[in-house]
Amino acid sequence: MVMWVRQGSGAGRKAGIVVSKRTFSLAVDRNRAKRLMREAFRLFRKELKPDVEVILVARSGIAKRKLTDVSRDLAFLSGKAGIVHVHDP
Repeated sequence: MVMWVRQGSGAGRKAGIVVSKRTFSLAVDRNRAKRLMREAFRLFRKELKPDVEVILVARSGIAKRKLTDVSRDLAFLSGKAGIVHVHDP
């Protein structure tokens, strides 16, 4: 998975999902990849900074992955991009 990030006022914890027909020739595979990424984002959304928009691009490796794996990848990429909201204790 690849993540592009946009920060700024007017952004609001939104995600765009991109799944290429070249990478996934079958519609069922494209739809599964989109569902996995959407659900992973939905579960992780509250952890992101409030002024963030992301675009998630599916790569072929996501085809055999489970939701927990995709969620872990999303958390890793978000941390690497520095868009995870730090909660006060």
